[in-house]
Amino acid sequence: MKRTFFKVSTIASIIISIAVSFALTQSSYASDIESKIQGAFGDKPIVVSDYVDQLKEVLVDSKIYFTTHDGRYLFAGPIFDTERRTDIIELREDQLRQAYLSSLPQDVFVNYPSNVPSKHKITVFTDIDCPYCRTLHGHVANFNQRGISVNYIMLPRTGVGSESYKKTVAALCSDDPADSITQAMLNQAPAPNSCEPTRVSQHMEIASKLKINSTPTIVLPNGHIQLGLVNPDQLMALLGGTE
Repeated sequence: MKRTFFKVSTIASIIISIAVSFALTQSSYASDIESKIQGAFGDKPIVVSDYVDQLKEVLVDSKIYFTTHDGRYLFAGPIFDTERRTDIIELREDQLRQAYLSSLPQDVFVNYPSNVPSKHKITVFTDIDCPYCRTLHGHVANFNQRGISVNYIMLPRTGVGSESYKKTVAALCSDDPADSITQAMLNQAPAPNSCEPTRVSQHMEIASKLKINSTPTIVLPNGHIQLGLVNPDQLMALLGGTE
């Protein structure tokens, strides 16, 4: 009986040793792959995760890449899934964009809420002095009547210290930023305000993180980007595919 117990214990020890050795080997292998991938991006931090059996996903800032599981081949996209008929780079970037905007507190945005039960919420990157932004802003009341709530992120494209930037700071520092922006869009500059430009800096940082540098840019509820001016009917057609 003792001899049998010795044999069983020995076999168990061998199995455990093999399992530990395999786990360490796998861990080392995974580390080698990540080191190989990291080499393609220098000092930029990366996050590597499994996507499907054939691919790993690599997140660098807000940019998505894919790589083979051995890390040898790196794909910058587009990459088409022929079964789903989808560009998986675009799909994942939309998902990350949507998740990021959803994580922000609502008071970060300048809000134009729907005045009927809200069906959709869009985020618009806009500029007080952009002609197409002004035309789009003229549609906001119509959007609201159709159940579309609009969140603004202000992006003065002429940069810090410009006239557009100063108007934006003044509008965001006012008692009613939404109304001040509406007046500014009508070419009625808001009264100068000397408050700290914290909010506009935050908006510009959000745009930078999402690599948005043109206005108007609309982010649909599913995170997909629509560049440029759209009218209410065009927007409703776009939103029809985001339910």
